[in-house]
Amino acid sequence: AWYEDAATTIYYLESREDIDASKVAYAGFSWGAYQSGIPLAIESRFTTAVLISGGAPYWDPPHPMFDPVNYMPRITVPELMINGRHDHLFTYENSQLRMLELLGTPDEHKKHLVFEEGHFDFPRNTVAREVSDWLDRYMGAVR
Repeated sequence: AWYEDAATTIYYLESREDIDASKVAYAGFSWGAYQSGIPLAIESRFTTAVLISGGAPYWDPPHPMFDPVNYMPRITVPELMINGRHDHLFTYENSQLRMLELLGTPDEHKKHLVFEEGHFDFPRNTVAREVSDWLDRYMGAVR
């Protein structure tokens, strides 16, 4: 269902003349970042991804078909991860670094921005600038 939602959204964007559907980014926050593995591995029309406050699961894994860890090595799009070092849900050592290592994206196209914060308490202007710069780099500047 996650893939179908993503694919349907991109099909809709492709039907619009006022949108360049060849440049589509995935943005996931918390659960959406955690679950990004499935749509990013299966849907080839994503150009890049921004994942905020997510990571790889380190608790009881779900069924292998639904476990994002099994999809992460198949992801090759550039990824920006933004996390808090003191995140209690997606811990730095067990979850964030694990996700970063599992991604199939070449190292030069991965960036992990870590703040000395928790799950969501990041400096907004810094995050906005980093995300904007990332999207400009991989999708081109906004006209």
